[in-house]
Amino acid sequence: MIRAHSILTLLGAISSCLMACDGQIEGWSGAHTLSSSSGTNGAGSGNATMNPASNVSQETAKQRCTSSNVGPPMLRRLTQQEFQRTVSDIFPQIVSGWGGVKIGTDAVSSLGFSNDAATLVVGQQTAQEILDTAEDVASRVTDPSVLSTILPCSATSADATCAGQFIAQYGERLFRRPLTADETQTYTDYFNSVMGRSSFALGIKWTLVALFQSANAVYRSEIGTASGSSYALSQYEIATELSYSFGGSTPSSDLLAKAAAGALATPDARLAEARALLATEDGKEAVRELFREWSGYTVVQARAKNDQTDFTSVSADM
Repeated sequence: MIRAHSILTLLGAISSCLMACDGQIEGWSGAHTLSSSSGTNGAGSGNATMNPASNVSQETAKQRCTSSNVGPPMLRRLTQQEFQRTVSDIFPQIVSGWGGVKIGTDAVSSLGFSNDAATLVVGQQTAQEILDTAEDVASRVTDPSVLSTILPCSATSADATCAGQFIAQYGERLFRRPLTADETQTYTDYFNSVMGRSSFALGIKWTLVALFQSANAVYRSEIGTASGSSYALSQYEIATELSYSFGGSTPSSDLLAKAAAGALATPDARLAEARALLATEDGKEAVRELFREWSGYTVVQARAKNDQTDFTSVSADM
């Protein structure tokens, strides 16, 4: 079990690394972007090494360099676990009896981490797995007993206006930002096309499949907006980075609301959100996953010690 003092130690290391020379946080695989509106905190390719057990003060970190550099902008595909937790958080109504995402185990980097952007590619097999997952989730969401719960208007006024509510609400959760006017129109037109040939429920189902397969849902954006030779992440990108890095899942509606209000613009605000996320059960599991991949301690379960007759009885505890 990860105890409270371990999490606080990790937070200390994280807050120090946020102020490191190259703006990189080495945790899982690469670094995690937490760029502010001034562009002074960012992500890189994981060149700086962070020891999770260290307890370097922010003042000490500041003295290590005189300036900060933002890492390269990128798109980072969701991992298998992030897909799983994302669906579970957005559609908790389908979790009971659901077999989970149909996405295979992620490849790991040379350092043993499963969320390295360089290894999270979408080939033909992964694309098919994402499609299979999208169809499975959409079928469950549009089951009459579920759809009437998550979209009450479907039981009273199943029309384009009702579908618009679904597209706006769940499009924002899946894209981790509000849909643009053009995107809204595209998905509305698609819904109308399918509904015109079938039914309201099927229109919602295939619209959800399309939303789920969008690059905006499959990838976490760390692109930001160019500012001279640097770039700054949007508030929604910051919310996404915080939520997946410290909570292992998609931003909650509350965190997206804070992004909309510009409430994540300062380092103090971001650190407060990181602390709040780490205090949750999902946050604690994210820390456990970090240590599992960082230390590789789970391999002990596959070890055989012929000279230790009682090793198998203690290996699980180890």
